[in-house]
Amino acid sequence: MKYEAYIYDMDQKVDAIWSAVYDEALRSERYHGTATVAVNYDSLNSRFKVCNEAQEEYKDLNRQVSFFFWCRIVLYVLGSFCVLVAKWPDLKKEL
Repeated sequence: MKYEAYIYDMDQKVDAIWSAVYDEALRSERYHGTATVAVNYDSLNSRFKVCNEAQEEYKDLNRQVSFFFWCRIVLYVLGSFCVLVAKWPDLKKEL
């Protein structure tokens, strides 16, 4: 989910850049078609976040990722311990 959120933000930024370039192209002498579009730069600018703001926004998501990482480690250690305990009687017989 963390990477999906980053991808979504990047998609929004690319969309804003494309809209601005398209708007500039329509209003310049390069384009002679009939399509028209207006870009609200204030709205687009308010959606942009610098890296620190994005990190702050994803703090809860990062905390969840860290929590489940530690849960996986604990379950792995417990599983390994259970395998060793299951083999313990076989080791006693060999001694």
